[in-house]
Amino acid sequence: MLATIALALAAAITGNNVLYLLLSGALSLWILDGVLGRWNLRHLEVRRELPVELFAERPARGAYRVINRRAWLPSAGVRIDDEGSDASVVLERLAAGQETALPTDWTFAGRGPAHLHRIRLTSAFPLGLWTRWRGEPLPAEVLVYPRPRPAEPRVQAGHTGAEGPEPTGRGVVGDLDGLRTYRAGDPVQRIHWPTSARVGEPVLVLRTDERADRVTVAVRDLHGRAWEHELSRACGEVLRAFHRGCRVGLEMPEVRLEARGGPLWRRTLLEVLARQPERGG
Repeated sequence: MLATIALALAAAITGNNVLYLLLSGALSLWILDGVLGRWNLRHLEVRRELPVELFAERPARGAYRVINRRAWLPSAGVRIDDEGSDASVVLERLAAGQETALPTDWTFAGRGPAHLHRIRLTSAFPLGLWTRWRGEPLPAEVLVYPRPRPAEPRVQAGHTGAEGPEPTGRGVVGDLDGLRTYRAGDPVQRIHWPTSARVGEPVLVLRTDERADRVTVAVRDLHGRAWEHELSRACGEVLRAFHRGCRVGLEMPEVRLEARGGPLWRRTLLEVLARQPERGG
């Protein structure tokens, strides 16, 4: 910019036609950069693909899905920032009419509900003389679980099944835990025939083990920072117990939840811990 101003002054003072030609070229670059930079941010649609689970102070991998709605000309060099979080990514190039997923990480400082408001698109394309930005409202609310701290769960009652628990804690009875393709050696009685007929290959039913070890995670009645630390410890115990294949319950000062299994129950316990009100010291 200073060089362009100096060139303009020199051309005006001297009246040199060569300087006027150079000045016109410099001004053309400024105009071209401004027009193309504005066009570069138009007709871009951005959506968040948030992680399924978010834990405080831990990065969780998600993505931005970007769609170029233009009929011609690609978009390039666009930076996407999520206001209210540290998620950021750069779109190198996206052809017209195409879409792509840009992986990024979301990190939140504390547990509980967190609100995302809008994203910001910034670009200095093509020459870097202008930096343009556009705000895009994209409200969302996510629930952040407490930061899990390593802790060994305490098994209070129960026993493993007669056949022994599988490495993932799945057994032959209990709540539905998903489906997977049949493998050699799997029990034939666990094949889900309607799904197998639909997909054209044997599919196995996975269930939580009703006879698995039962773990009750006790949360002490504390206040201040000790309360937050206690919730983090309880979160770590819940995750560890489910990883071992246990049926997990929760005992808190004002609520008691019986031990159950399955991914939905796991998420229920984590949500209970995340929504606990703060307790001042």
